[in-house]
Amino acid sequence: KGRKKGPHSPQWSVYTRLAEALRSQPWVHAVKSIRATSMPILKITAKIDCSFIPIDVTFDSPQHRGLSTRAFVRGLCSEYPMLVPLTLILKQFLVTKGLND
Repeated sequence: KGRKKGPHSPQWSVYTRLAEALRSQPWVHAVKSIRATSMPILKITAKIDCSFIPIDVTFDSPQHRGLSTRAFVRGLCSEYPMLVPLTLILKQFLVTKGLND
């Protein structure tokens, strides 16, 4: 209630300034800004030596469920250890099919 959302909110301003600042860094190969979601995401591709490393940046907000999801997944992996290799195989499969975003 009363909180600004969208391009005029303080969070949006920080998000935009961070994207601009990252674009000028020598280790950043690409920055893609995804705003048409419930939670904006900066998708960064870092170039370290000859490797490209994907990094997703999100901001803490009421819609952010990353930390609670991480705790849930860690609990499942502790209870069912075979989920770890299965998850890695599925993630790699999605990458090869271009469905990892």
